Amino acid sequence: MRIILGYRASETEKNDFFAAMMPIGLGYVAGVLGEAGHDPLLVNFTHLGWPEIRKLLAREKPGMLGLTLYTFNRHTTMKLAALCREVSPQTVIVAGGPHASHCVESVLGQYPQIDYLVRGEGELTAVELVQALEGKRDPRLVPGLAFRERDGRIVQTPPRVPVADLDTLPFPHRHYDSIGVDQRAQFSYLITSRGCPARCTFCGTPDFWGQKIRYRSARNILQEIRELRERYGLIFFSIRDDTFSFNKKRVTDFCSALLEAKLDILWDCQSRVNAVDLERLQWMRRAGCEQIQYGVEHGAEPMMELLNKGTTMDQVERAAAATRQAGLVLSMYMITGIPGETEQHFQESLGMVERTRPHDIIPSRLGYLPGTALYYQAMRERGTDDRFWIEDKRSGVYVREDEQAKQFHRRLTRLAGQLPARNRYTREEFERQRAEMGDHYARDLAAAATYEADEDFAAAEAELASLGRREPENLWGMVRTGEFLTRRGRPAEAVPLFSRALDRLPQLAPARSLLGVALRNLGQERQAVQEFRRALSLDPCEPMALEELGG
Repeated sequence: MRIILGYRASETEKNDFFAAMMPIGLGYVAGVLGEAGHDPLLVNFTHLGWPEIRKLLAREKPGMLGLTLYTFNRHTTMKLAALCREVSPQTVIVAGGPHASHCVESVLGQYPQIDYLVRGEGELTAVELVQALEGKRDPRLVPGLAFRERDGRIVQTPPRVPVADLDTLPFPHRHYDSIGVDQRAQFSYLITSRGCPARCTFCGTPDFWGQKIRYRSARNILQEIRELRERYGLIFFSIRDDTFSFNKKRVTDFCSALLEAKLDILWDCQSRVNAVDLERLQWMRRAGCEQIQYGVEHGAEPMMELLNKGTTMDQVERAAAATRQAGLVLSMYMITGIPGETEQHFQESLGMVERTRPHDIIPSRLGYLPGTALYYQAMRERGTDDRFWIEDKRSGVYVREDEQAKQFHRRLTRLAGQLPARNRYTREEFERQRAEMGDHYARDLAAAATYEADEDFAAAEAELASLGRREPENLWGMVRTGEFLTRRGRPAEAVPLFSRALDRLPQLAPARSLLGVALRNLGQERQAVQEFRRALSLDPCEPMALEELGG
């Protein structure tokens, strides 16, 4: 059976980097299908035109098309499913993801082009569904499914028991034959746990993944990073767990393993302000963590209580202080447009930002999503049901549409643009971090970048030189020093650094491009073009090589 696993962002959000990215979960589904002996093709349809999609589906004629269905992309996903039904009537069309899991009756009741819904975690359900489609299993005995009987009656099988040991799941990159996917960008995003202990009213994670957190082991995460580093040259990763730092021992085990392995990676993560302390944050920083993003949401405790955050302003301030003390970039998710939010509440948020000094805030307006307490309360109050999402054509629906709520969001967005310069670390803070935590490459790199931005080139070079003496084989040290020297008009000194980095990690495509830039600055045009082409052979999307070769 030819299996395509696909995704398409909504038309209004297809130019948003994160909205347009292939869902990580589809990679895991492809992995288990690949381990089971199938050959799935992953397709990101987002930037393909509809005529191009028609040709692809007509050519492939998949036996099964599996689609990720979010609330924001529901209309474009249904259009994609209908097109597949038109050009390949025999294809079994399956939808999974949050919207499919929470809106079973409305999706199956209103969209005949959908044959099956996968509810909750999809890996094992997908394998057993394919077995059912091959006649080896009764779909009524596959947990986690929903479908229509011949008489139109909707059947939901019992829920799938979540995967207990996440280490048993294959790494997505091992089975990732794809179209429309920048694989290196895709693989730099990792999930290392599932579930969240909180019950925030606006978030569907607890209903979808559960409140009990399940973890991958530090050893398992390290193995994935090692494979991605060696195969694709990746040395930066973004860990997208809801609450990465919740289990202190796992955090310290992971960080100590990273340090021992000397993989020289930089990374970031997300967490909650009540799931960190200074010791944890310092371990993370020494192990290369650049940034942590907290779901703070608001600076007024009455608003936090309405959102059922389960955190206090004291915890926010203590987490912020510890984060800055450890030297991490402090980032906060913020929400506006909460019912009852007033100018006074908004001013309290501004005051919290002023006190805690984040480097970055990510503002959003409070919206309704199926599977959340906020949405279910609104349905009860308004006497509506999930058919709302069929009739309403917007990709998202905000709780408040009044001018004050929109103004709050605009003001917070303007503030976000001011914070990086206003709250960046000073020389005194960098020196205090060194005194408290010792030398480590993440601090050195951050300090050098700040000093260079301040045009204190001697201080920047001193930081990079210190790192080079202490860790001469550190990949980030070699690459960042080479970049600095090239920018300072000293490409002859940069070339050996890039060459050494590539001797250590030949798959490091950005270093190939940087070497090309240095060679071009030295007048060695032919050799420079060769390096740009080598970079593109490693990564067809490598931006610097594309730019240097004229697109």
